[in-house]
Amino acid sequence: MTAAHFYQVWAVIGPFVGILTGSWLASRWQRRQWIRDNKKLEYRAIFEALSKFGWATINYYALYDESPFKDPAAEGKKRERQEEIGEAMHSVMAAFGSCIFTRSSVLIFGVMRDFQDFYHSLENEKPPSYESVAHTLALIQKKVLHMASGDLGMGWKLPAETQEMREFSAEHVSLKSYSSKQPAK
Repeated sequence: MTAAHFYQVWAVIGPFVGILTGSWLASRWQRRQWIRDNKKLEYRAIFEALSKFGWATINYYALYDESPFKDPAAEGKKRERQEEIGEAMHSVMAAFGSCIFTRSSVLIFGVMRDFQDFYHSLENEKPPSYESVAHTLALIQKKVLHMASGDLGMGWKLPAETQEMREFSAEHVSLKSYSSKQPAK
């Protein structure tokens, strides 16, 4: 086979090889983008559910005297607000449970377990302080944000990567102890 013959063959086969390679690269990129978009949607659902739970919890604890948001007119609404917390809890667990693309990150970081521990710590007879509830929810949200930034390849570090965040991750949110701690100021 001479060089001239090789170039004639390559002139016929070369465009097909280029098309196949380009098509493979494009489909690979589209698949990566599709997975990233779905991860982003799942993280958004987790954040929305955590926010819904946070507001439901704040509204419920506003009925207690210790709360800075005490609502004296809503004393008869405790049962209704408990149902709101239950629905919000269901939303959070559904968001965690329906994770397909972020499942491994949720399990590795232990965020669902952290939230379950937090929820069970709220079942105490005496309501925890508003500050401890807000503080613990904020730590869980920071942990999810840290997880999402790494999983989505955003390449930036959170300023919240502090000693407190590391302890939070290391303890897997031993929230029974968190409910008695005062938040850092």
